[in-house]
Amino acid sequence: MEYRVLGTLEVIRDDKSVDLGSFRPRALLALLLTQPNSVFSTDQIIDGLWGDEAGADKQNSLWVFVSGLRKALEPEREKRTDGTLLLTRSPGYLVSVEADEVDSIRFEKLVAEGRALADTDPAAASLVLGEALALWRGRPFEDFTYESAFQAEIARLSELRVEAVEARIDADLKRGMARELVSELESLSREHPLRERITGQLMMALYRSGRQAEALRAYQLLKSRLGEELGIDPSGAVRRLEEQIVTADPALDSPRATARAGSETEPGLAVRGYELREKIGEGAFGVAYRAYQPAVGREVAIKVIRPELADDPAFIRRFEAEAQLVARLEHPHIVPLYDYWREPGAAYLVMRLMKGGSLADVLETSALSGRQAALVAEQMAGALHAAHSQSVVHRDVKPSNILIDGEGNAYLSDFGIAVGADGGMSQDPSVSGTLAAPYASPEQLAQGEVSPASDLFSLSVVLAQALTGLHGDVEQIRGALTLEVASVIDKATDSVRSRRYQDARAFLDDFRVSLGEEAESDDPTAPLAEVDNPYKGLRSFNEADTSDFFGRERLVDRLMYRLSEPGERGRFIALVGPSGSGKSSVVKAGLLPALSGGALALSENWFTVQMVPAPHPFEELESALLSVAVNPPSSILEQLTAGPNGLVRAINGVLPEDGSQLLLIIDQFEELFTQVDAGTAERFLEALVAAVTDSHSRIRVLLTLRADFYDRPLRHQTFGELVRDGTEAITPMTPVELERAITGPLEGTGVAFDPALVAAVVRDVVGRPSALPLMQYTLTELYEGRTTARIAAAAYEDLGGVSGALIKRAEGLISGLSPDGRDAARQIFLRLVTLGEGADDTRRRVLLSELEGLPAPRSELNAVLDTFGRHRLVSFDRDPITRGPTVEIAHETMLTEWTRLRDWVDGARDDVRNQRRLAQAMSEWVGADRDDAYLLRGGRLDQLHGWATTASISLSGPENEFL
Repeated sequence: MEYRVLGTLEVIRDDKSVDLGSFRPRALLALLLTQPNSVFSTDQIIDGLWGDEAGADKQNSLWVFVSGLRKALEPEREKRTDGTLLLTRSPGYLVSVEADEVDSIRFEKLVAEGRALADTDPAAASLVLGEALALWRGRPFEDFTYESAFQAEIARLSELRVEAVEARIDADLKRGMARELVSELESLSREHPLRERITGQLMMALYRSGRQAEALRAYQLLKSRLGEELGIDPSGAVRRLEEQIVTADPALDSPRATARAGSETEPGLAVRGYELREKIGEGAFGVAYRAYQPAVGREVAIKVIRPELADDPAFIRRFEAEAQLVARLEHPHIVPLYDYWREPGAAYLVMRLMKGGSLADVLETSALSGRQAALVAEQMAGALHAAHSQSVVHRDVKPSNILIDGEGNAYLSDFGIAVGADGGMSQDPSVSGTLAAPYASPEQLAQGEVSPASDLFSLSVVLAQALTGLHGDVEQIRGALTLEVASVIDKATDSVRSRRYQDARAFLDDFRVSLGEEAESDDPTAPLAEVDNPYKGLRSFNEADTSDFFGRERLVDRLMYRLSEPGERGRFIALVGPSGSGKSSVVKAGLLPALSGGALALSENWFTVQMVPAPHPFEELESALLSVAVNPPSSILEQLTAGPNGLVRAINGVLPEDGSQLLLIIDQFEELFTQVDAGTAERFLEALVAAVTDSHSRIRVLLTLRADFYDRPLRHQTFGELVRDGTEAITPMTPVELERAITGPLEGTGVAFDPALVAAVVRDVVGRPSALPLMQYTLTELYEGRTTARIAAAAYEDLGGVSGALIKRAEGLISGLSPDGRDAARQIFLRLVTLGEGADDTRRRVLLSELEGLPAPRSELNAVLDTFGRHRLVSFDRDPITRGPTVEIAHETMLTEWTRLRDWVDGARDDVRNQRRLAQAMSEWVGADRDDAYLLRGGRLDQLHGWATTASISLSGPENEFL
């Protein structure tokens, strides 16, 4: 038997999962497993399972649960009155287990073993502690996160886990690692800002990486946080470490490195908030690992792109846009891409972890039946059709990239991102070698070119092998195929690309017919995907949306003209316009694709980085530059802050010596004046001025600025001169441009708007630049609600026009929720708002974990987020450091247009303020290792405690525990 509580509750017997029944029997076993081999009284159990809940005879119900669990755990002893695993012991029950049968006990034993090895054998300690951490599949007792009886054990195990991470890092530092740990420690310090041990480890890793200034800056940041928020100084140990760093004490020098052989991404390390576990695959592009994301408590697969590809300039230029495209693919048989980023020496792709093996594993033992092959063909053709319709070519269809689950369903994984030279539709020969015979088409082998036809070539070879069980090319196995199947495979693998299948639907139709009756499939998830909704709801357009972006062609042309001008005029543009006028969309979906396509001389060889300036503009700029750097200096941040010319020096160190240019896009530039201290903002402006005006500068700056903040940069004399000469105003779209924005995305979809509908939308929006988000949302709703290929004007009227569509949808979603769901929605939205002090309220981005801590049932929270997310009223992203998932209101238009949300906020302003104060105090307490000195006391405690008894806003479990 194996009991797993470090995640969802699982019991494994003979490698099979045991069905434990409904929630309360599972909760009973989980409660006993919080203290295995210890007796829980009947009263303890009843209180833990039901609390103050009224109901039927709880004692009789408990007996039923105990009997059911005994049958599940020991089916061969089901007639006995007392099993050997779940025992009756006065005054209650206990679960009898061996120590190695419970993952939490094994975890604690391994942590103790790792700590004991730390001084004598740091390498062994790191391995043992890594093995302990690898047992975690999610949050401890995840099914019972909000049950009061589990809180103490959940908190104890969670704290022990963080301590184990700290101990493993200590061991890695002792064995000579430093640079490899910086990314992980930066993520940890972001999650635990007041945890001094983690900051001390970060300081040490930075110092040993030759980044002394950054190590000292980490200390100053900790000192500032402790002083401003708690009124205390760092501990003596951290202060001494800071003194040693200042004096470059030789005692801090790194010991001889004893890191494992191989790359810096060996199992046991962590990257941007993901802990790498064992290697699960390896291919031409890189290595795949099982990994764990502590911020979310889930297992994932991470593919680490090899340095020779990740550092190729062509790869760097295309990576972000192509990864964005793949991440947008939605099909039930495409393994989703959750996250992606690039840094010097590697790029990372985070995907769903599939545990069933691949088609290659299946074919090692047997061929597929005709019905099984038909199912794989149907699912893979559907996946490829969905990808090809978005101009994405897989490039690497082979058995090892087709994953299989326990029911025999197939899933397409491992898209070749940024290895193409033509927007994802062809492959650069300099980085080819991604797919070898027999799966590569002739043009792939000869010229490195790929297309939808080459994907279907590869799929047909895979299916031929699957039907025969043979592993050669088509010529070798053709004789083992029926004539009908061979005919289809022959067409798909014709040596002339134009004679092959160009469309996955046509290939699938012929392949089904060739298999006869065995081709029938009743798989409900297999049908080929329809074209995605081309409208974006409330979110802005990105580079991957360029095919749906219309109406701003004149403005894009003006921006390109400005960039082509000589001297300073071509190196600085301020795109100024009202909120909601589409500034970001013009840059990302209009200008950037044009530049990457070579619209200006040599612009296809430019590097592009994007950033927002708040809250730390120099750190944000460093992160942006690292995304395109190959061999950066040891500290980009130190260069950037060393003086006005720091940005010029940093760019020269980041870019290759080939004369290439850097286009720096600073979105939401107004944040520099609202969320950044005046001194830092001043230095940042000076750095931009120095970079733009340098006669040998390799940088071009394009910023977007809200019109109501236009006066702020003008207050800076030299930067104001740049803004005066470089301003490009974004004005309301003309009726012709609006009509283009409405009808253009429908081209090629087979859907059309009635001319009267188009005229009505144009009439309602013209002259209102801030109404563009509402227009996009209305068009999104019209497209999704269509019943025919022609959408009539009456549908627009039924929505209530541009102003009514959002309100009608939001109210409809609320009314469709249960009473508990409506309350959960209110609690969620109150957490997604920042109250304006003398200004308008704004949306607030929060970590998903904050919402999951609310006391509402998890099913209701998920239902609200799924419902409002599916209809584009809330959006999801990732924290740039920890990579933890975040949630925010899709657009601030929601705060002004949705009356119910305004009423919720207005009615709870004082409650929201108090909740934020409580959350801040709790964060300080957690960051200080739950030190009693940080607990609330006196009048402050009385005030918040009294407020909590009448508050209209719910507190999370941790907040209640703290209060």
